[in-house]
Amino acid sequence: MDMSFLPLRGLGVVVLLLAGGCSRTPVDISDTATRQQLSLLMPTKVNIVRPFTRFNGFDNENRPDGIELLVRPINSLGDPVNIAGQIIVELYEFRQASGDSKGSKYKQWDIALVSERDQRMYWNRTTNMYEFHLQFETASLPPSRKYVLQVTYNTPLSEHMVDEYVLEVPLSTPALAVGGD
Repeated sequence: MDMSFLPLRGLGVVVLLLAGGCSRTPVDISDTATRQQLSLLMPTKVNIVRPFTRFNGFDNENRPDGIELLVRPINSLGDPVNIAGQIIVELYEFRQASGDSKGSKYKQWDIALVSERDQRMYWNRTTNMYEFHLQFETASLPPSRKYVLQVTYNTPLSEHMVDEYVLEVPLSTPALAVGGD
């Protein structure tokens, strides 16, 4: 028997075993123990990052034409994490001295975070936050000094996390500050 091919035959068996060992088996997320382990890494809340979320100009004309929104998802350990799913951003009128400060809805953005491309587009690795440039014609807003910005994160597991922020128009922004609250 020719012994020179034995090491190669053994290598072939190892490669076949490793290839079979690398296959992924689906995870049963209905299992309580699995859900508890995953919950350590999953977000427990989303935070609008204040005061960096603001009306901003994106067209280099020195006037606001949208909102720069920074969102930081936080896991159960208090650490920022990436998320997958859908972000819904809504801009409302601000109602003074009311139990619910949200009035009429002015604008809504639906943002998908479902692909690697989406993650690369919105996630900032330096700040560990999502950055969204929500462009719209700010002149179409009724004049006011305050608006309510609401972010809703819908997870792939059909859970919802919400944060709100009263977004104030800077005094130096006459395009939005024609009226006053």
